[in-house]
Amino acid sequence: MKISPAHIRIFKIILVLSILILLFQFIRHTDLAEVKSALQNAGAGFIWVIVSTFVAYWFGAIGWWFCLGESKKHISHAKIFVVRHISESVGAFNPASVAGGDMFKVFLLKPYGIDQQPALTSVIIYRFLMILSQLVLLVAAMIWLVSGSGPGAGLLPPGLLAVMVAAILLLAGFCFFWVKKAGKLEAATETSSTQSRLQKVSGKIRELRIALYQFALKHPRELVFAFICFLLHWLIGSVEFYIILKLLGYDVTLMHGLLLDMGVVLVKSAGAFVPGQIGVEEIGNKLMLAVIGITSATLWISVSALRRTRQLFWILMGALFYALFARTKKAIS
Repeated sequence: MKISPAHIRIFKIILVLSILILLFQFIRHTDLAEVKSALQNAGAGFIWVIVSTFVAYWFGAIGWWFCLGESKKHISHAKIFVVRHISESVGAFNPASVAGGDMFKVFLLKPYGIDQQPALTSVIIYRFLMILSQLVLLVAAMIWLVSGSGPGAGLLPPGLLAVMVAAILLLAGFCFFWVKKAGKLEAATETSSTQSRLQKVSGKIRELRIALYQFALKHPRELVFAFICFLLHWLIGSVEFYIILKLLGYDVTLMHGLLLDMGVVLVKSAGAFVPGQIGVEEIGNKLMLAVIGITSATLWISVSALRRTRQLFWILMGALFYALFARTKKAIS
């Protein structure tokens, strides 16, 4: 799956321009007065929001490190954290969304001596396990939602809940068998100019399925460790909601935080085509706060402002990381 240097240059130019435009829109749509007010209400405790998200991002990076298999020896935990954070920031602010960020991961791994094919395979495994772990926690949060201890007991009919949980489990099962059956596939023959675009895409998907299957056979422990890291990534990331609501004076539990985070992630996934998630995340915050019984007319605004502030902080860190990365890369070359 070789990508030509010319395509890489074009991709980088488009990426930089789109990021600058969308970042400007993101900042323009951020109510700085509301951010200031929310920070004053949160006080010094807001630092714990930054700490919790740092730990969550760290586990996400370590999970990806395991996905590199034998190639992980070429890069340290700290360096892959930097590469992942730069790429995730890019993913949030480009028209291709997550796909653009994941492709950028492949480019950023090259200076560390990691070839394109293992890098691309690691990114596919990373995204596959991230989604699978998210589905597991989403099922857990939904069950808790309608249980006797959940905030929305009786909110959803048992039949509808059963259908939703079954659909998620079936999707996870399909993904598992989709990879497992790749063991019976043969590698695609060399592509030619006479092949249609659909045949070429089909061949690339076949290659990726085989690569995923082979990785699972060669590195089963790494696969398990990566999955555990991604579970921790989501769990610790959900602590952000818990901390914010506690700082704003609301009595919530850690399970509330998980439910809120999984629900907002689901809403954001539905609006993934909106770069920067401008407006989408705010809607998700408002809807999920209502689900747990918090119907304050202004709370969702304060929560959104604090979460946007956290995003702005990590965006600036991503820019700093990229400046350091580019400087190091230039020094090496």
